[in-house]
Amino acid sequence: MNYTGTSGILSFAASGNTYLAFLEGVGAILSTDAGLNWTLKNSTSSIDWIYKINNDIWGFTLFAGIYKYNLSTNEWENNFLPGSFYKPISIATNGTQLISSFSGFLTSDTRYYSSNNNGTSWSELTTETIGLGNKILSPYALAVNSSYYFAAYWRTVSGTITSSVYRLPLTTTSLTSEKSIPNSYHLSQNYPNPFNPSTTISWQLAASSFVTLKVHNVLGKEVAALVNEEVQAGMHSVNFDASHLSSGIYFYTLKTNSFMQTKKMILLR
Repeated sequence: MNYTGTSGILSFAASGNTYLAFLEGVGAILSTDAGLNWTLKNSTSSIDWIYKINNDIWGFTLFAGIYKYNLSTNEWENNFLPGSFYKPISIATNGTQLISSFSGFLTSDTRYYSSNNNGTSWSELTTETIGLGNKILSPYALAVNSSYYFAAYWRTVSGTITSSVYRLPLTTTSLTSEKSIPNSYHLSQNYPNPFNPSTTISWQLAASSFVTLKVHNVLGKEVAALVNEEVQAGMHSVNFDASHLSSGIYFYTLKTNSFMQTKKMILLR
């Protein structure tokens, strides 16, 4: 492996003859010939950290979410971002389930997400607000086994640093099995967001119900009716194709017999 430069290599991953490295102040660089030649290989945003999970390579960005590297096309694929100003912190796996953590820049909360299909879709496990003085900075602050996920953080109070490790069952929101029934209703943030031209909207139902899922523009005009039928309890998702719409902010609303929630998404062409 040959690389000459002035920036330090902070993380590295390899799959076959494909090597990816993160250079401080530069982003991702790529070699497809086992390190003989290197080229800059960022996504639309600069890659800030690189991981090897199972047989996949993942890249983190500052506020643009998690990217997965497509080894067939040699391109980064924008995979998941829970909301604006959320920075991905860490990713871990127990072999079948991925867990990712995000830290809110403006809200100082930490959110944890689970994927049972190798990052194709994500669902929120829990939102844990742990205070403005907390810092979750380590890219290795997350671990997961077959029963729990573990998250570490440290806090400074009056000059004293306290370190803690949290443990939460993976079944907290019944996400370990796609056939399990959640114990609450929830509408997830669409992914990717911003998107062009399509995005996926996921939700969970604690009981079977008649469901409507509609999209409106900023003027309140309905532009799409994605669901309008009886839906069984469990995890669900639908693809929203906005190729016929112009760039801008849109709102999607989930309504059941006993629950309603609205979220914002951005179509950016």
